[in-house]
Amino acid sequence: MRTWPVVATAAVAMFIVGALTADPRRLLKQGFDAHALARPFLSALWSSALAGLLLGGMTWLVVYFTLVRQRNRRAGAKHFFLLIGLAAFSHLAVELAPVYGALTRDTRQEDLAQQGIVDSYRKLQSGAAAIDSRPLAHGDAGVIEAFVRTNLSKSLALHQAYLGEIRAAGLESIFSEANLGAGDNLSRVDGKLRDMTDIVEKYRRLSLLHADQIDADAARLPISDAGRKSVLAGIAEARQRQDADLKRAWDNEAAIVDEYRGAANLLRGARGHWAFQSGKLAFERPADLNAFRGHIDNVRRIVDEEKALQARIAAENPAGV
Repeated sequence: MRTWPVVATAAVAMFIVGALTADPRRLLKQGFDAHALARPFLSALWSSALAGLLLGGMTWLVVYFTLVRQRNRRAGAKHFFLLIGLAAFSHLAVELAPVYGALTRDTRQEDLAQQGIVDSYRKLQSGAAAIDSRPLAHGDAGVIEAFVRTNLSKSLALHQAYLGEIRAAGLESIFSEANLGAGDNLSRVDGKLRDMTDIVEKYRRLSLLHADQIDADAARLPISDAGRKSVLAGIAEARQRQDADLKRAWDNEAAIVDEYRGAANLLRGARGHWAFQSGKLAFERPADLNAFRGHIDNVRRIVDEEKALQARIAAENPAGV
């Protein structure tokens, strides 16, 4: 009988994706503050009013006493307010030009940062060997982009290390003739299953530590206070569900090892009633065969659950669209 290998979950990497790119634009808004945006506008409006009074008033005095007074005294007041308004409007336009330019540049950097995050996410989905953490954007948006991409890279490395160790432990060939030995010797199988249990728990702990470190690193990002609060809020919003997904994923990994352990115990209890024929495990009693197949079917079911979990996380992530 062919042993179905475990399809190790990508939830270790998906966790950071869900937490940090559930809405990249929200993180990249750098804590939009209506009061902060209003301050330069109000300042420009106030200074423009003063400039209008000073420049418009001075211009009116010159024009009035040199031209208007001699021809039409009544037009003086009309010209006075017209000149003040024109001077104020011109000054306001000059004052707000840099503000508009800064907003345009910020939007451009946010677009670049989102492009970089989406690109990294898609590489993660496609099974890339590595993710470039260098940001495309500059300023606060670039810092946030680098933070997300760096943690995606760390998550991918953690995931790959887990896969490497679980494969090296021999899960894919756990019930091979070489492991089962002569007839009913399960000592090699028992040892491998213990190793696999330790590997799953090791990387469960490491993934949780990594998730906690994300919060600590986000709190130290060298960006504006509003931007830092926005990043932390985005992570906190997704954290509860992501923690539940991460726990479920690692519980599934542990359950797969438990199913193989159950199959090993079945073989131990059926000593003398199974053997290898032409390199395949064959059972003498149909009940033993059905029970063994039941454990393998459970592994398939758990693997399908993991795939569904990954698909749901990807579907909930706009960055992957």
